[in-house]
Order: sequence, then structure tokens, then C-alpha cells
Amino acid sequence: MSARKRINLEKWSHSVIVLFVAFFALGELCLALAPIPDPPPFTRERFGTRLYSGVPPVEVSIVNWQINNSLTQLKGSDILFLGDSSCLMGVVPSVIEKTTGHSCWNLGTLGYLGTKGHALILEQWLKRFGAPRLLVYHVVPHSLVASNTECSTYFKPLKEWLSSSTEQEWYDRLPSSVARRYLFWKLQTLASNLAPADQNLDAARGVYPSDHKVATIMREAKGYLPEAQPAIPTDKWTLYPFKPFNQDCVEGLQDIFQLSSRYNFPVYIVMHSVPDVYEGRSTAAAYADYELHLKKAANGFARVQIAKPLLSYLPTEKCANLHHVTPAGAISHSQDLANAVRRLIDRPSLLVSTDKEVERR
Repeated sequence: MSARKRINLEKWSHSVIVLFVAFFALGELCLALAPIPDPPPFTRERFGTRLYSGVPPVEVSIVNWQINNSLTQLKGSDILFLGDSSCLMGVVPSVIEKTTGHSCWNLGTLGYLGTKGHALILEQWLKRFGAPRLLVYHVVPHSLVASNTECSTYFKPLKEWLSSSTEQEWYDRLPSSVARRYLFWKLQTLASNLAPADQNLDAARGVYPSDHKVATIMREAKGYLPEAQPAIPTDKWTLYPFKPFNQDCVEGLQDIFQLSSRYNFPVYIVMHSVPDVYEGRSTAAAYADYELHLKKAANGFARVQIAKPLLSYLPTEKCANLHHVTPAGAISHSQDLANAVRRLIDRPSLLVSTDKEVERR
């Protein structure tokens, strides 16, 4: 090949490369200007499908729809509640919003997930929406006394499920990648709609509504699910031995606190109010032990606060059981929380040192 032909070939090759890059850039620009959203996460499979057959347990529905509903919003919330089912069924975001004037979401799920499960859920929220103005961690003793073994049934499937949401590489954020994911999601949604409906998801579960109704209730109430069980009659309450704090819970607690440091937001720790039928020395001693261990776990994390008092009581008639309140009790409990949260939002200086505690009521 002559030198002249070789030079022409090189020029042609360079022109092709330049044109390819130009067309690629133009295509990316056009797609970037098009209103193509990134598809929501966790819509391609349900949580915990290997934990049951037939009608899903209400616990599975709670985890599945709490995460789906919360992470498919368009934006996050100023005030975020995180915790177990006492949070799920005891915190009414509309009450918090009315009192504080700030948006709120209830991200409560199950005590069976353990503190490590709660930390995993919080991490997903933070990756999607960034830091809230305030995180309220709301639990009952079960979340602080459960061992890793006791929590494994739900924690392991949760960890596996959430691990499918991997960190995005730079090329995943290209408009063409977003468009491809959106098209793929639309095709999957169409295929799902054409498939025969799963009757198990519309089946009632005793006093609890169907899976699909749970999804709707929690979405419209911003994560809150009212307790459907009737209250225990006053003369039917029995003694409850509060178990000691379990060190297995420390890792999950500190995962939450480390996320607080990394994303720079304050954490306010609250324990669910106890039915006043349990008022006494043994209850006070148990909660003093929980408070001591919570302070140890929070040592060194400057933006973690513990409610004062950590132990509070509600009239027994407002409690469905030890861990859950009735819908009326949820309103009262949420109003107490809203008052404390409003003081924290109005006085951010309260959220700078673990040496201070914030009045709960």
C-alpha cells in the first residue's frame, strides 16, 4: 500500500471515529432532554417469596410494600421514622406533619428484622433520597433483646433482596442506560399486567387486610398501618418479663449511627410507650438497662440523642397489646412524638452532643 493511500485511510478512520462520537453524544443529549425517568427499584420481584406458599403472611406484605412504597416516591421527607412494628402501627405521619409543618414518612417494619435489618432499610432510603432533617428511631424492647439467630428468618432474605440493588457505575447514569432500563421495566410491567392475577394477593388474612389492600393503606398513610387486632380487655393483661439487652443489637445500632455521621443528619432514639398496667419497678429497671446500653452504643456519635424519659406510659385502653397501640392510641402517641420532634426541629442546637437529652413530652 502506498504512503498516500495509507494516509487517506488513516484520515477516513479518524473521520469515522469523530462521527461516531458525535452521533453518540448527540443521541445521549437527545435522550437527556427527553422526560425518561429511572425505573423505581424493587418492582421486579417480591420480598420473601421463599418464606411462604399461597397467601403471603402480613409480615411479608409489610416489608415488601413498605420498601416499595417508600423508595418509589418522587422525593424524600424531612422527618423519617425508622423502627419495628411499634413504629409502623404507632406513628401517624399526618399528625407529625400537622404539628411540625414538615413532611414525614413512617419507615417502620418488623422487630424480626433486628437493628441490622433496620440499618439496611435506612441505607437504601439514604442512597435514593439523601439525608432527612431528622431520623427518629422508634422501637420496643423486642428489637433490643432479639438475637441474630432469632432475626435470621427475615433478616437474611431482606439482605439478599436489597443486595440486588447494586451501586451504579458511571455508565449506568448515561441517558441511554436510563432509557434502556425504563424500556425494560415497561415491558416487564406489561407482561405482569397480562399475566393472570394472583388471587392470593387479594385474600383477606383474618382481621388483617389483603396484600394489595395493605399496599394501598400504607402508601396513602405514608408508611403507617393501623393495628387491626382489638385491644386486650383490661382484666386479661398478664405479667410480662422484660428481657435484658442483647449485644447482638449493637452492630445494627452503630450501623445506623455511622450512616448518621456519613450523611450528616441527627438521630433521636425513642422507645414505644408502655401500657400503664405494667407500671412498676421491674419495668423501670429494664428500661434503665436499655438506656445504659443505648448510651454505650451511641458513645462517640455526636448527633445521636436519646429521649428523656426513655420510659413513658400510655393508658392501657389505648393499647392493643404490649407492642402496638390502637388507632386512637396511635393518634395520642404520635402527638406526643410530634411535640418532641417540633422542639428538635426548632432548636437544632439540641442535636449536637450525646451529653444532652431531649425532653420527650
